[in-house]
Amino acid sequence: MLNLQDRLLCARPYGTSSALDSLAGHNRMTDLFVVAALIRATWPLTADLAPSPSLARALDHDIGRPGPAPSLRISTTAQKRWDSDVFSARGTAALLAISARILNLPLPELRLELRRVIAAMPALDDAAWGQTWLNLRRDSSPLFRHEVLQLLDQRFPRPLPTHVALPGFLLIRRRSYSPKAIPQCLPEEWAEIITAPLGHTSGRSPGKTAIRRSLAAHLVQAVTGMSLDDAGTYLGIPPAWMAAWGRFRPLEERLHGCRADLSVLFQRLTDHVADQPVVDYAARRKRFANWTLPESDLKRIVENYPSRRRLLARGSQRGARMRIGFSALVWSQLTGSEWRLAPDLQPLPVEGVAMVDAGVIHQLQGRNPDHQPFYAYLRDLLPDYASTILEGKDHQ
Repeated sequence: MLNLQDRLLCARPYGTSSALDSLAGHNRMTDLFVVAALIRATWPLTADLAPSPSLARALDHDIGRPGPAPSLRISTTAQKRWDSDVFSARGTAALLAISARILNLPLPELRLELRRVIAAMPALDDAAWGQTWLNLRRDSSPLFRHEVLQLLDQRFPRPLPTHVALPGFLLIRRRSYSPKAIPQCLPEEWAEIITAPLGHTSGRSPGKTAIRRSLAAHLVQAVTGMSLDDAGTYLGIPPAWMAAWGRFRPLEERLHGCRADLSVLFQRLTDHVADQPVVDYAARRKRFANWTLPESDLKRIVENYPSRRRLLARGSQRGARMRIGFSALVWSQLTGSEWRLAPDLQPLPVEGVAMVDAGVIHQLQGRNPDHQPFYAYLRDLLPDYASTILEGKDHQ
């Protein structure tokens, strides 16, 4: 028991790299209690994981005893509960040792063991579960919680709500990648690995943008184990967007009705990410956090296109709008983030970027059919200009 206590004190929430979080021990103990409830509800399925046959027999004896556990006897309505203690110290030692052994498995093996146990468990609404599912959703570590919830949804299918935020799904990755390699605004070809097979055509509609935002957060979540909200913060997604239906939603909710395909598609996406050249977007977001296009750079750019110079005179509204729009797109390319988050456009308006700015952006992106030659000139210039800045040859 002392050895087990030492291991539990040093434990950290599943999928994290540090136990410095003040809630880490609490999260880990909740994980342990949830697994213990699953073990009791499906006993003797996991008897082979007990440290010794004698401890397995002790737990078997305790579970087989009628009536509530000692801690529940003071209640006049007490009944047998899978989320409570057992009768003896040896039975408790066996239960906790098996739970800890399961939690200490590598992620692929953990998921296989959880799948085996959940496949044999009684219905979710059985009163004997007590507070198990409340504790899981409220206090478990994020990665463990998402793994269990995903398996529970497969075991007990239920209609997906369309207006209640669900936990993000996490899946086993065959190949690893760094969260730093995830841009806040995913390249469209990355997003299409998920959206195209599900019939979501490419484009820049608000719905497609929201899917790309949630995909980026899911990719960070899958490799770190942090919550979806924390993953959004890591990527620089504004908290207001994370809470707004039209701007962000977990993929299970956004793409409800296609959940059977999501795990396979997400696996393909993570494999694709692992194949990409390593780019540290987190460092770029930090390096260019306050970057804006210098007036001197705009002046040099205009001088290479003389026929347009008079339309960009100092102080003119057209010149200011064009500089801001071009600056936002360059910043987007430098950081891998949405142009809407560029420093030139902060603070974000309540209703999004002003239409006058969005119109300039659309011109620079070539989305407006009547775009003028100078916008095409700036658009063609953008990749080389951004590369020059990244190489440290110009203003930063």
